[in-house]
Amino acid sequence: MHSLRIAMVAPCPFPTSQGTQILIGQLVRALRRRGHRVYLVTYHYGDKSLNCPGPVYRSWRLPISGKLGSGPSLQKPIFDMLLAIKLDQVVQREKAQIIHAHNYEGVLSGLLVRRLRKVPLVFHTHNTMTHELPSYSRSRLGRNLAGRLGRLLDHQLPRRADACIAVTPEIATFARRHGAAAERTWTIPPAIDLDQLEIDSPVSAKNKGNMPHLLYAGNLDNYQNFGLVLKSLKEVVAHYPHCVLEVVTNSSPTRFRVQAEKMGLGKRVHFTQTTSFRTMEKFLFACDLALCPRVSPYGFPIKLLNYLAAGKAVVVCQGSANGIQNMIDGWVVRDNDAHAFAGAIVTLLGNHELRRKLSENARQTARESFSWKRCIPRYEEVYQTMLADWRSRS
Repeated sequence: MHSLRIAMVAPCPFPTSQGTQILIGQLVRALRRRGHRVYLVTYHYGDKSLNCPGPVYRSWRLPISGKLGSGPSLQKPIFDMLLAIKLDQVVQREKAQIIHAHNYEGVLSGLLVRRLRKVPLVFHTHNTMTHELPSYSRSRLGRNLAGRLGRLLDHQLPRRADACIAVTPEIATFARRHGAAAERTWTIPPAIDLDQLEIDSPVSAKNKGNMPHLLYAGNLDNYQNFGLVLKSLKEVVAHYPHCVLEVVTNSSPTRFRVQAEKMGLGKRVHFTQTTSFRTMEKFLFACDLALCPRVSPYGFPIKLLNYLAAGKAVVVCQGSANGIQNMIDGWVVRDNDAHAFAGAIVTLLGNHELRRKLSENARQTARESFSWKRCIPRYEEVYQTMLADWRSRS
């Protein structure tokens, strides 16, 4: 395919260690390696300790910045308005042929610029607002209002884009049910750059003795369902009293640290708050099992790809077991079943051969199903189909 000029819209602080930002950064690099010119347009701030896939076009720099984590905030409407202005400038100056917008704020900016500059728009949806937006509120009224707003956004935005890319089949089906054209909706799972993990790291040696290490690596927002891990750990320590759960997160761990103390698990749960991928990597290679308790199929946990790429045996809930075959490259348990989750952990800790089998197959699955080499041609197919349709309609 010939080289394209793509305006990539990331409506978020960038870079950060959040899964969506990691995916966007790797997608930009992979498209550039294929010869495409990608202009990444994003907020005016990010985590300065992380490397950025330059060049990056940032919105007008403000004396204030928002949080690095996900979720709504009072500043975001201002940031999104400035993002739309910057996107319009980039599309006009660079003569972009495609706007590739991530998430709902991105597609709002993209729709405005598409109308002005007559450039086709790809909506890359990583979630559904109907299911995720209410999770950021702790009050019943707040969840009710967030649910209504989420349904409105889900009904109005995907169908207005010229093409829609969903990260899971469930999101694609949801988008079609809410008006997105079936022939213009694709499912492309996230991919991972296998070279980013230092496989031969000296910290990758197996733990020995009676102190097995479990790992949860990711944010602690409500939709991640981390409470299930603590509930299951209560059963696990009855079999392995010296078991340690390492929690590596960029979120504040205060709420769950207090909960662990109340459950009598304070000494068994270690929290490490960091935005460093290399720090997470050290814990990843040192652990015996990796855990993914998320239950919603309306999103793809990037932590799961990290686990697979590192060749770790994974215990994962059915709702988020995208591409995982039970007892082949991971152990899949029923959603929200703490007893089954604990049983899988206990069994795997006591069965070295099964754990080794799942570990070896996990790495193979990452290489064969979730590599950028496999996924990038599918993005190019979306671009090519959308541009042909756009030209015929024009």
